[in-house]
Amino acid sequence: PEEFISIWVFTGGIIPAIALFLGAPTSICIGLVIIGAAAPISWVTIKRNKRLTLFGTQLSDALTIICNALRVGQSFQTAMKNVADEMEEPISREFMRVYRETQYGMPLETSLERLIARTKNSDLELVCSAVVIQRQIGGNLAIILENISETINQRIQLRGEVKTLTAAGRMSGYIVGALPIFIILLLMFINPDYIDIFFTTESGHTMLIICVAMEIIGF
Repeated sequence: PEEFISIWVFTGGIIPAIALFLGAPTSICIGLVIIGAAAPISWVTIKRNKRLTLFGTQLSDALTIICNALRVGQSFQTAMKNVADEMEEPISREFMRVYRETQYGMPLETSLERLIARTKNSDLELVCSAVVIQRQIGGNLAIILENISETINQRIQLRGEVKTLTAAGRMSGYIVGALPIFIILLLMFINPDYIDIFFTTESGHTMLIICVAMEIIGF
């Protein structure tokens, strides 16, 4: 977090301040602030979403390993350690964290709740709920997780079909939504005097607020 905040302050504050000190136009400095403030957050968000998506695709294989371990008499915590040992990140790191937390005395239910809060995965929430219920009322956990694994596979397949069918529409929305932002940032550097009216006059401020609101609604 400290590194991220340092980079964010540097790109969103220090670089535009240096440009302003060197006599750059106001519009260029504002453009640097927008780009510098948005770039680190966007990069982290993209990496986070990519990691969570990969976690979701690994979950089905992890359930297979857990079911096999339960059939040979291992505990659920040991089965999670098997997943951590045999699979790659990010699921290996997350499951190992749960295993270590339970070894240090944290209740399994609490550790699973923390896991759900970190990953925000609805499929994993279904798995954890089944584990907690099974610990309370009993039952064959291996069979329960097998059924859940089939449900998760069907969900993944359905989500893939939906993404395929809506890919063109979503891409068009991203392009049309980003086009006004791209144009105004481009003009800030190519023709700053043309854009300065938005930032130096009262009517420009009003138009800019209206434009931002319409852009958000339109996107």
